[in-house]
Amino acid sequence: MRYFPLFLDLAGKPVLLVGGGDVAARKFALLAEAGAVVTVVAPLLKGELAAVFERGGISWRQREFRADDIDGHWLVIAATNDRGVNAAAADAAQAARIPCNVVDDRELSSFIMPAIIDRSPVQIAVSTGGSSPVLARLIRERLETLLDESLGTLATFAERWRDRVRARFGDIGARRRFLSWMLTGPVAAKGEAGWLTLDNRRAVQIPVGDGGEFDGSYPADDAAAIATISGLRDEGVAYIAFPSTSRWWLDHYGKLREYIASNYEVVVDDDDLVVFHVRETVAA
Repeated sequence: MRYFPLFLDLAGKPVLLVGGGDVAARKFALLAEAGAVVTVVAPLLKGELAAVFERGGISWRQREFRADDIDGHWLVIAATNDRGVNAAAADAAQAARIPCNVVDDRELSSFIMPAIIDRSPVQIAVSTGGSSPVLARLIRERLETLLDESLGTLATFAERWRDRVRARFGDIGARRRFLSWMLTGPVAAKGEAGWLTLDNRRAVQIPVGDGGEFDGSYPADDAAAIATISGLRDEGVAYIAFPSTSRWWLDHYGKLREYIASNYEVVVDDDDLVVFHVRETVAA
């Protein structure tokens, strides 16, 4: 492995971009998404970079590159069509031990930029070590067809409830099992299939383990509702999950609400989802 993969936090960090053309504009777009504070060195700004400068989005040193331009920067990207200028930027950065990427020139670069699948906050980087950028792009395009936009929603959901889940499950193995169940079960189903489109008179519970999926029909009364939930518990179902549109089950049936409060505890209570876990004393 020639290149060590890592992700840099550039939010608020100064980055030097050498060049003012279309290629530099594409690199600026990525840096801006990461929150970098970008300074451009170039005699002329073209197209998009000129517009960004007019909006106050970059600092511009309107001249040729000088070695001392790199001072104070965390990162340097050289994106001119002059290899001599690019080499000068790379040499200055190397002397100062500042990472430098020269666009489409692996030999001058101390790091290379991968093809990116962005499902923020999930990011996947694909690299061929600079041997074939076209192949990296093709791999990225294939992965993009497999990973839909709901992946970012799942990650955001998990982050929002991370502290609550950690507090509830002190054992790391139990915590991982719960998160694996939830992110491949109810939350994934919500993100991919749209739980909020379910009729309000239905509820979904997804058992842990090999139980499969249980789709519970609207019960006739408290007793039927309790029988449905207790039946799941007796089958070894540790969790029950309701889309938030089915919360009225709990509001409508007082005895059901009392039964769940006595036998389960809330693990997640979100705008989209509520998840209960059977109490340990009950499970035992």
